Amino acid sequence: TKFHGIAVGPAYRYPLAPKLDLNLRAGLAWNRVTDTSWKAAAPAVTLRQRSVQPYAGIGATYLVGRDFSLGLGLDLTRARIQDRTSLLRSINLVVRQDF
Repeated sequence: TKFHGIAVGPAYRYPLAPKLDLNLRAGLAWNRVTDTSWKAAAPAVTLRQRSVQPYAGIGATYLVGRDFSLGLGLDLTRARIQDRTSLLRSINLVVRQDF
């Protein structure tokens, strides 16, 4: 099973300390799922389905220079193929420049 997608939405940055920020994200994710069933070492059936699902994310960034921050984030969304729904988790490395 392969998952592809893109997400669009706003992000909110909340300062926890002078150099540490909490980041909250929400929006819509456009997902494409491809699932292939195999029989006797050969692909038998390939299913593809696109869906639009809500997503939410949380993360933290730390100011490492005057205008640069580094951080980690976690985004959650769902993907559907036929009658099955799966939870997708994405771990993100964040590099941000403020200007």
